[in-house]
Order: sequence, then structure tokens, then C-alpha cells
Amino acid sequence: MTPNLNATATATPAFMVGSTSNAASSGNLSSLVALAAPENRLEGSIPNSLGQLTNLSYISLGDNMLSGGIPLSLFNLSSLYHLAAPVNQLKGTLPIDIGSTLPSLRLVFLFSNLLSGVLPSSTSNLTNLEIISLSRNQLSGKILSLENLHNLQGLGMQYNNLETGREDDMDFFSSLVNITSFRELSLSVNNIRGKLPKNIGNFSTNFRSIGFARNKLFGRIPDGFVDLSNI
Repeated sequence: MTPNLNATATATPAFMVGSTSNAASSGNLSSLVALAAPENRLEGSIPNSLGQLTNLSYISLGDNMLSGGIPLSLFNLSSLYHLAAPVNQLKGTLPIDIGSTLPSLRLVFLFSNLLSGVLPSSTSNLTNLEIISLSRNQLSGKILSLENLHNLQGLGMQYNNLETGREDDMDFFSSLVNITSFRELSLSVNNIRGKLPKNIGNFSTNFRSIGFARNKLFGRIPDGFVDLSNI
């Protein structure tokens, strides 16, 4: 089954209207493990006090009208495995130490926001990560090696500003070869330069989908594509 890089949440949404500032006292809910309020009309910023909920492992706030930055306190929740707040107006950058502060993180859905900056190099330390969906933001820079993410199934970063101005933007691609769980790669509509690697045929037979439309790739289509029988 191909991972859905545009999934928001599996919980049935409740209808809620108002500002998340009303949840500032949520820091008192010390036993809370899950917060699911997608597809509502919540506005304002995500309360910093959520970071006081040390047992919180599941956050789903997609399809609202949230703005401001993602509180740094959320990136210190060591039990957090599911972080979803897509289709909002969240700004800011991902913390450079995300790879050491969220050891349990498995699913990241932050697409369709206003996030900027680069994908931190410490992301490669998130060894439990299964899906990264950051499409339709304003991210830039280069994707570094992901070879340590042995459980990764999908990477979605289409409609960003990824580029370095050099011809080595595709170097990371070879780091995915030995990830047998990997199934979907979507990097369309960026400014990525480089060539498709000749060893593309060595990818896992689980590999299902690849998207590079509207970039700056050049060179030949590798013969190895014929070995990707499940695409």
C-alpha cells in the first residue's frame, strides 16, 4: 500500500470554532496523550503550553486557520510520534536539533503551510520516521542523506523552493537505495538540479511512485528504470 503523503488525520473531527489561545490552560492536562481537532475553524497560534503535556504523543490540527510558528516546546515532547498540522498558515523554521529532541517521531504532516528554511540535517537521526510530508511550503536548500531512516516509506516535498544552485541536489537520492520500506518520493515543482542516479534500478521492489516534474534535471534517463517493475 502506497503511503498517503497528503493524509491529515484518522480521527473523526469534532466541530469547533474559536481561538487556540483558549487552550492556554491545557498545560494542566498532564495525562493527555492525544489531541485531535482537524477540520474545524480554530484560529490563532498553537499554545506554547502544549509542550508541558509530557505524555502527549499524538497531535492532529490540520485544516484549520492556525497561524504563527510551531512552538519550540512541542519539539521537546519525547513521546510524540504523530505531528500533523497541515493546511494552516503556520510560519517559521524547523528546529535544527529536531533529530535529537523527537526520538519517537514517525509521522509528520505539515504540508500546505508557510514554513521556510531548510530540512535540518539532524532529520537523519529520526530513525523511527515513516512519512515526511512538507509539500506546498517555502522550504529551500538541499535534501541531505536519509540513509539512516530505515523505516521511511514516503517523502513529500513538492511545491517548495529546494535548490542549492549546484548540480549535486540529487546526491541524496542514492541514500534511499537501501531503505527497503521506501515507496513514494514526490519532489515536483522545485528548482532541483542534477542527474537521476544510474543505480536507480537498485531500489526496493516496494518503490511505487516518483515525481520530479518541473525541476532542472538533465542527462539521460537511466536504463535502471526498467528494473523498477512496481512503479
